[in-house]
Amino acid sequence: ILDVDDLKDINDNDGHAAGDAALRTVADRFRNVLRFGDNAARIGGDEFALILPGTDPAEVPSLLERVGQGESNTPVPNLSFGAAQCPTEAKDYDTLFRLADERMYASKGRGS
Repeated sequence: ILDVDDLKDINDNDGHAAGDAALRTVADRFRNVLRFGDNAARIGGDEFALILPGTDPAEVPSLLERVGQGESNTPVPNLSFGAAQCPTEAKDYDTLFRLADERMYASKGRGS
């Protein structure tokens, strides 16, 4: 689970069009960085879910670094994330989502 950090501040300071542009930039970067078989979806507000088959959670920071680097000059807002692995940590969707969501909020709290 990913959260676009400070989207509310972008909307409040620069307008909702700027917030929408930030979300589109993140989505465009996902299209350019993710592998065939990976999936990204906006699940609401400033959150995205990624399904990354065969990916070790330790690889997610480098993936997000590639998302942030992109080829355009448009900056990507900071992203906080939480990862959970199926089936080693959870065997059902609800548990998997809850673990990833808790970890994402812990990541935001640490500023990472």
